[in-house]
Amino acid sequence: MSGMHERRWPWVVTSALLLAAAVAAAGSTYLHWLPCRGALLSSSLLEGYQHGPGPGFSDACLQRMDAGGLPFPYPRNPSEQTAWAAELGVLAMLLAGTAWLVLVLGVRWSLRTKAVAVLPGLATLALAVASRAAAADPDRHPDGTISGWLEVAPEAAALVALTAIWHWQPEVQEGGFAQVVVVAWGASAFGSAHMVVEYVFMVGFSAANWDVPPLTGLFTVITLMLSAVLPLILPVRSSGSPTAAGSGPLTPSEHSARSAAAS
Repeated sequence: MSGMHERRWPWVVTSALLLAAAVAAAGSTYLHWLPCRGALLSSSLLEGYQHGPGPGFSDACLQRMDAGGLPFPYPRNPSEQTAWAAELGVLAMLLAGTAWLVLVLGVRWSLRTKAVAVLPGLATLALAVASRAAAADPDRHPDGTISGWLEVAPEAAALVALTAIWHWQPEVQEGGFAQVVVVAWGASAFGSAHMVVEYVFMVGFSAANWDVPPLTGLFTVITLMLSAVLPLILPVRSSGSPTAAGSGPLTPSEHSARSAAAS
């Protein structure tokens, strides 16, 4: 069978960490949008893009929507920072980055592969550290705290890592690569490309898109949840070959024994 099931524990621990990251991101999103409580689904797809029956958007909610930011990667406007929202967002990033590192260091890949494959996890951890520093600075400028290169680093590193895994660990081509891709998708969920997709998704979900719709952040939570669950339930193809079933090529004695049994 593929390398995915040679060691089951890295996948289980990775999924648990990603699920914990989803919970932390959900808490961060909830706290961030507390000013819009009671009107979170107003003007959304679920309400037919009509204003809901509630009291409508409060001034505090409108201000939060106009601020144009989320608690992750970091709250852009210091005045819009909610207690514990940014901290939970940082925790979610730390858990997501650690989840990828646990997988990479736990599976039986070559040292060369691991040296490259750890990059997405390290990039996400670096983004978490920079985000924590930004959130702790009350005098920061909304547009100039974290380097744009750092914000795109998790996804760029994930592409490099997946390419290296595909070329240097050919056993994943026989089964298990889809699971690796899903975990990388979740581990890099706080990169700028994911945030753009998040915004586009929420703009389509809600007509209250001036500037950021309420509940923005939910797509990231769903991404983390799916990346935690799917690797454990997706089927893994197996070529049925001797090398695919074991952890390495057959020894001469094993090859002779199999040949004798076949004859």
